[in-house]
Amino acid sequence: MDSSKNLFDLDQDKLSELIQSIKAKQTEFGLNALEFTFHKQLIQPKTLRKQAIFVFEGVVSSSLKPKVQEFENEVQKILQGFNGQTYVFEVESGIGAGEQFPTLDNLKMLPSKEEKTFACPSGEVVLVDFWATWCGPCQRPMAHNQEMLEKNEEKWKGKARIVGISLDDSIEDVEKRVNERNWHKVEHYHAPGGFRSPAASQFGISGIPCVFLVDKKGIIRFRGHPASCNLEEEINKLIEEKEDANATTTTTTTETKKEETIKKASISLAEESECNQKFNQIVEENKQLIESLQGFTCGLIGSRVFKEGSESFSGRIYLSGLLSMDKKDIAIQLIKKLQDGVSKEYKLDNRIGLNEIPEIHVGTSCANCKKTLGEGVPHYVCTKCQCDKKDDYAFCVECADVELTKEIKSGNDLFHPHGLLFIHEKAGPNSLKTLARVLNKAEIVQDDDPDFKEILEEKACTYIICDGCRQSPLLNCRWACANCHDYDFCSECLKIIGDPNHEKHAQLVEESKKKGHDPSHVYYRAHFLMMLRRDDPKPLEL
Repeated sequence: MDSSKNLFDLDQDKLSELIQSIKAKQTEFGLNALEFTFHKQLIQPKTLRKQAIFVFEGVVSSSLKPKVQEFENEVQKILQGFNGQTYVFEVESGIGAGEQFPTLDNLKMLPSKEEKTFACPSGEVVLVDFWATWCGPCQRPMAHNQEMLEKNEEKWKGKARIVGISLDDSIEDVEKRVNERNWHKVEHYHAPGGFRSPAASQFGISGIPCVFLVDKKGIIRFRGHPASCNLEEEINKLIEEKEDANATTTTTTTETKKEETIKKASISLAEESECNQKFNQIVEENKQLIESLQGFTCGLIGSRVFKEGSESFSGRIYLSGLLSMDKKDIAIQLIKKLQDGVSKEYKLDNRIGLNEIPEIHVGTSCANCKKTLGEGVPHYVCTKCQCDKKDDYAFCVECADVELTKEIKSGNDLFHPHGLLFIHEKAGPNSLKTLARVLNKAEIVQDDDPDFKEILEEKACTYIICDGCRQSPLLNCRWACANCHDYDFCSECLKIIGDPNHEKHAQLVEESKKKGHDPSHVYYRAHFLMMLRRDDPKPLEL
């Protein structure tokens, strides 16, 4: 193939041939139960980006692992010659849907902490949930397990049970969380060794939460993320299922129904290509409009799923960004054009927030030493205090910069409890009129914080990277541009961009201007013990 080819731009006939070639190889290796998705997306942050990729995912038995590798090699050959990354394999080997749920050894049962063996009892439906207390996404599903058991206590008695298997390092952590949340309806076990424990290893579990829904004959009917299945509904269906029902199905009742009804995608490859062209045209025709919406991102995303002879399509018009209130009507105008221009099969995914920017003024005098301030005089303004109508909201550089030189041992040593907006001498006359974010929320890391000692020792502004020198994490002090939606400097880069005589000045100015940042912009200063955030935005309602 021509090495200059882009998978995104492949015409529908050739793309259809390519997909058929992949499906033929999938059948040849006996891997039809694997799901693969063709994702195609156009994203417009500043310039239009085209992306297309095949994603192969699922769980196969360990005996099929060599076949998966052979299949991947063939896929690589089929896609050879296209630009960039064209496929991803996320296939795990282990016990999956359609197989017998095994007996699990080396578990410790709560609350007794005795070593136990677990096996799914015949005649009962069992939901097994692998989780951990440190896993954020695991907490809501475990709470839902408790809620389902409370709601169906009489109905499920002797018919269904839910078992949690924790991959925590310590059984005490599990015991503490279960008692704190009152998750006592769930039967809890701890698997010492975590992901390397025999229980997790034989299933090939590499990510949690991961649930297994087991029918009355001990056959796994579903394996996956708990959010991808209506577990309560499926448990009820399995309870009512007749004993002579086909228990070797590899999917849940819901998935089987989906496969029976969806034989063909709701939108063809040709129609999807036409929608991409229309989206591209709308973006080009409204380029200036989009550029006026600083921080705005729009995209057209299509996902075509192939599984066991079934083909389905889901699409969305993706919208994100944090816009000032005065841009609301412009954004709505553009969104309507996008909605009217592409197929109704693309659902609106609106994640735009509206940021109300208060009017900020320069300071007139230092609240500390009473020095006269004003335009052209470098100084700091506390926008939080100014918005709260307090008189003492401005500080001269000499007073406020003491914080940058003295040793800070606790949050009480900071010069001011809020983020300070630095209005430097080269700040443009419109800098305060074109603010993109006002960071009025300030959280100071307190002495009793579990991470306080570590933060104090590292002097790092957590999760912040300098957009000038790419230092990560940003150390000592953060300078967050208030005229950009997401642009930060370290102290050294701020010094460089403010000094025309510095040898790196011209290069830094040029690079930052490419990203929409200008030397006339003003900056919030935040010590490493202070985390700054903007007020919660209001959602854009259409």
